[in-house]
Amino acid sequence: GAIKIRNTKGQKIYSVNPQRRPSPDAGRSIAEMVVSVEHNSEFILIHTAAGYGRAVARILDYHALPEILGVVAGSSIVWVAPRVVQRTALVHKQINYLLKMNLNS
Repeated sequence: GAIKIRNTKGQKIYSVNPQRRPSPDAGRSIAEMVVSVEHNSEFILIHTAAGYGRAVARILDYHALPEILGVVAGSSIVWVAPRVVQRTALVHKQINYLLKMNLNS
């Protein structure tokens, strides 16, 4: 949940309660980490369970797909830039395939 705290300027703001933030579980399967994978004409977004964005990004980095220019991870989202935007749909399919392969391993 959210809590009220004072920022550096002394103003009251809302913040995520760090005690309620879920901590990543290394024993969790990829199926439990990935919520959805979607794309538009320019990039791919992978939505993850809270705290698993970086773990999923590491899987993509490890496999070093040549069609991927870069990966940026947050706590619960992974942004993927294809090397060529005309191939975004192909990269989306490759990511789905890769994640499904890891689901079964």
